[in-house]
Order: sequence, then C-alpha cells, then structure tokens
Amino acid sequence: DPFLTKKSLSISVGESQSVTLKNTESKVKWTTSDKKIVSIKASGKNKQKIKITAQKEGNAKIKAKYKGKIYFVTNL
Repeated sequence: DPFLTKKSLSISVGESQSVTLKNTESKVKWTTSDKKIVSIKASGKNKQKIKITAQKEGNAKIKAKYKGKIYFVTNL
C-alpha cells in the first residue's frame, strides 16, 4: 500500500524538505492549500516525490492524490 515518508513537517521560512509517496505505480497529483505559505515541486518518474519550501509563516496542508485516495502532509 502507498504511504507517505512524512505526515507532518515544521519548516522555517526559506527552508525546504522532501516528502515521498512510496509504493506508487502511476502518477501522483500534489496540491497545497496555500501557495503563499508553501511552494511544492514534484519530481520522479510518477511525480511521487515533492520538495516543499516554506514561503512565509503559517500553516498549510499538502495533498497527494493517487488512484482515488488522498494522503495529507501538514505543515506546522
């Protein structure tokens, strides 16, 4: 079954961390609840890995959608 390498993050402004949705066979779609707080950039064969960069202080949720299921990463 697919799983996230991290479910919550604490990132300082200007810093980045990576998260991967493991055990995927096809494309993963990533979105953020607030692009002003965090930016995301997907990479990998199926876009299963993302780089999350804090743009400003605040909270945001990052969502991975894969085969109809949704997985959340919370930025604290």
